Amino acid sequence: MKPRRRLPDPRLRRLEMLSHCGKCLHLCGLLIDARPAKTSFSDGMKTLNALLLALALIANPSLFGEETKAVNPDESNIEAIAERENKYTDGLLKRNFEELASVFADTYVNTSPSGQLRSKAEFLAALKADTSRISEIKESEKQTQLYGDTAVVTVKFEVQGTDQGEAFEFKGRATDIWVKQNGQWVCVAVHSCSAK
Repeated sequence: MKPRRRLPDPRLRRLEMLSHCGKCLHLCGLLIDARPAKTSFSDGMKTLNALLLALALIANPSLFGEETKAVNPDESNIEAIAERENKYTDGLLKRNFEELASVFADTYVNTSPSGQLRSKAEFLAALKADTSRISEIKESEKQTQLYGDTAVVTVKFEVQGTDQGEAFEFKGRATDIWVKQNGQWVCVAVHSCSAK
């Protein structure tokens, strides 16, 4: 007499429909097939616990090394600061004083390479009166460090341009301090110095 073929357990079919990960499906199939034909109440509870564990694994594919697409809050803040830094640089290159004013906090303080301190209004007035024209700003070694709603950006830079028709070049380093106010990153302080 031929042995009777066992029909698939209906719970396995349900798990197959729920599963979206081959590894989980294989695990579920092993758990169900390992069940003895006759079970006591405690064996049934063990099987139920195993099934619940399997369902939890199915519901969390990141446990199997699959990447999740969650946005890192630090990454989004660093990207926002980079955008604001780009506006700052763009404002300097294009002499767009409105754009620069929008990047600076009302309490902005600039420390120049000569050691002179200027407020936001004084710095913008000095830029307007300046006869030099920047043609290029090259940046390197840029790093951004976040401290909650405060960020410190350090950068090495090279500025090229003309002043009253004569070419000039300036190499330096800058430290920009950014603070998140009312959901917007604003620059509160900049210190720059010459560098080789």
